[in-house]
Amino acid sequence: MRTRTFFFLLLLCIFSLTVMGQSFSLSELEIQTTGYIPENENTPVFSTTGIVAGRFIPAHWLRLRASTYFYIPDTVDFFYKLNDSTDPGRIIFDGIDLTFPNIHNSSWSLIIFTGRLDNPASDSLLREHLKVSIDEPEFHGLPSGMAFSPEGKIHGTGIGITGIPGNTNVVTGFYGYWNDSTGSDMAGSFDVRLGLSGNIIVATFFGGATLVKESGDTTFRTGISSLVHSGQSYEIYAEAGLRQFDANSSKLGKNMYLLFEPRIYLEKTDLALSFFSSPLFPENAPNHVAVEAENNLLGINFLIAAGSTDYHKKRGGVSFLACMDPDQPGKVTPLSFSISPFYTVRISDYTLDITAVIKPLHLDKIREAGEIRLLFKAVY
Repeated sequence: MRTRTFFFLLLLCIFSLTVMGQSFSLSELEIQTTGYIPENENTPVFSTTGIVAGRFIPAHWLRLRASTYFYIPDTVDFFYKLNDSTDPGRIIFDGIDLTFPNIHNSSWSLIIFTGRLDNPASDSLLREHLKVSIDEPEFHGLPSGMAFSPEGKIHGTGIGITGIPGNTNVVTGFYGYWNDSTGSDMAGSFDVRLGLSGNIIVATFFGGATLVKESGDTTFRTGISSLVHSGQSYEIYAEAGLRQFDANSSKLGKNMYLLFEPRIYLEKTDLALSFFSSPLFPENAPNHVAVEAENNLLGINFLIAAGSTDYHKKRGGVSFLACMDPDQPGKVTPLSFSISPFYTVRISDYTLDITAVIKPLHLDKIREAGEIRLLFKAVY
């Protein structure tokens, strides 16, 4: 607890010191408020989560980034406390890292970090080194689809090396780190990442392993995602991977996720049709949604939207998601079918998104029939 407090105070000092400097920037800001009716309650609750991260560049050879995470289970009570027993929320140190870029005038960078660093399945290396990106399925960012967004993180204390091996369109990253636990939970991890940018296809791959010290058990993870584009009208996104599994696992197929998504871009309208087979990822599901990651679900999502936050400064649409458990095809869950209308406006470097989730199969249980989300986010 003292260590986390120290890093949080350090972050505040960094923010204060950089007010007078030109090398400070807000690298990440995301505040999400979700309204829903809890079980056995009659009134709605609005919970809020957020991530705030800042970057400080005191010299051309050094970059410092620090972040915090906060959670407020009841936002109304937070500002208008009704009783002393109300949980006021919590602030957690989320990570700090030092990056030494362009070592010896090369493309290689050294990273020293503790806490959360990155998602190995993301396109962050491609964006940083090759200035290209892979847009993930949009429905993964909606409340109804977050539970199908593959979990993945480089989290602990360690070092990383990233860069471009020669004059190529390939970028690589290597990471070695251990967690903050001791005793039987102490574990060391290693991850390798690879990104490729071509004229038609952009792809990223990762693979890693974790060794638990006391038991000697080793788990593995791997994944690949790609984007094939033809002009400005058509794209095909595909991803596949295995979340944490061990070599002797009898449920290898239960840990596999697959997704195929054709995208069509018209003048002011875009369409995306997603077909997927995926387990549920509890870490990425909303806090008030209880999900079990036992079986793979088969699903389809259709999303239609108009406008653009980059050009029109506004965008709206609707997403239809349906899925089923092939082992229990008749079972109805809160994830079985949902309709999610959304509307986003952009103001300068920030967006405000309003999304409602309607679950027609649960209209007889009003508490499970819907929710609403407000998302305020910095975009660059």
